[in-house]
Amino acid sequence: MTITPPQSRSPLTLWKRLLRAAEQRPLWIVLGPVCFIATDMTVTLLGQPADYWAGDRAAAIEANPIPRLALVQHPALFVLHVVCAATLLATALRLLPAEFAKRVSLFAMGASTVAISTWFRMWWSIDGLIKTAVVLILIGLIAAAWRRPEPSQAITD
Repeated sequence: MTITPPQSRSPLTLWKRLLRAAEQRPLWIVLGPVCFIATDMTVTLLGQPADYWAGDRAAAIEANPIPRLALVQHPALFVLHVVCAATLLATALRLLPAEFAKRVSLFAMGASTVAISTWFRMWWSIDGLIKTAVVLILIGLIAAAWRRPEPSQAITD
């Protein structure tokens, strides 16, 4: 009589299955938020006053307190912070279940759109109503991208 062992449930096997599923994920789920985050970072750096670039780091303008801590220290630290955050988000979007990853991706793009739009008023004196309309249009366009059919996300050995 031969006894066959049950299918392996080792962490390595699970990791391989997760990576295989992540390879099937459409790249736009990851690239969208990363591009929006990069745009937000660029706009934030471009929006810093002349005093900031002259060395007065306390003059930094950033509403989010965590990136502001990095921005107050040095612009390179701010860039490193944003790159690390974007990398963490991209990794999560590749490994999360497909439907949840779509929602997280949409949320990240929406949040970045709102963050980018806060600079509109400072640069172009756009009224709050117009700014809100622009944000809603951008979020609507992003949401429309989710209507595209996606291949099956089944995890198989």
